[in-house]
Amino acid sequence: MSQQSFTNAIVQAYQKDKIQLDDSLVKESIVNDITRDIHIDNAQSIYERLRDILHNSLNRVRGDAIALSDLRRLRIQFYEARDQFFLLEEKEREDVIEMERNTKWHERSKLVRVFVASETGEQLDQEREEARLASTIATQFAQHLKDLEEAIDQHILFIGDKHVPPFHDKVVLWRQLGNLRQSSQLARDKIRNAYDRISHGSCSSCGGSITWATQGSRNELSSADKNLNDQLQILSPWYDQLTNEVESTIDSIRTKLMISL
Repeated sequence: MSQQSFTNAIVQAYQKDKIQLDDSLVKESIVNDITRDIHIDNAQSIYERLRDILHNSLNRVRGDAIALSDLRRLRIQFYEARDQFFLLEEKEREDVIEMERNTKWHERSKLVRVFVASETGEQLDQEREEARLASTIATQFAQHLKDLEEAIDQHILFIGDKHVPPFHDKVVLWRQLGNLRQSSQLARDKIRNAYDRISHGSCSSCGGSITWATQGSRNELSSADKNLNDQLQILSPWYDQLTNEVESTIDSIRTKLMISL
């Protein structure tokens, strides 16, 4: 039996209140063997392998070439690995704290150990390096996973925009309002910069005095600034409301497909 594509599942989720999912396929783990026992000696190699699998998954999402069941079980494994990387980071940090607590000041100082050898100090350096490695791996893998989730959100948005007319209309209006608000904010910033230059009586381009900076010019700029502020007070809440509606729709699709954040 062919697996349902992620894209087709998204379309179904937009069209139906509930959809039937085959959980039996999700139970078959693709990378189950490499996420069970992560420790500092194998963390780097496991991270590199999982990172490559994650990047491949991200590209398959963007390329509309992944089955929903594959995506679901991969995400389970990725989050299990992420949690284990964070636990490893915490363990290595606690090991450093414990060792620092039980060492003397000269053993903790690299400068002093230039003159006085210390096996304990060298071991502490190794513990610190392992803690740095664990922290780097945990942070980087979490960011890679975040990139995957953003790609999933973008794909859900794209498919809804393409195949669901009511949602398409909402997305079009949302983008138009966003562009309008951004252009209004940029125009307001330019007006305020111009007002500041006139008020200070200097020319930023030539450095000379501006003799034509009249009170009337300042009043016109102040009026334009107020008008733009009034427009933004209307645009911003409307745009924020549509943003919440679009994000809520994406969250709803995720829930139906059992890939909630």
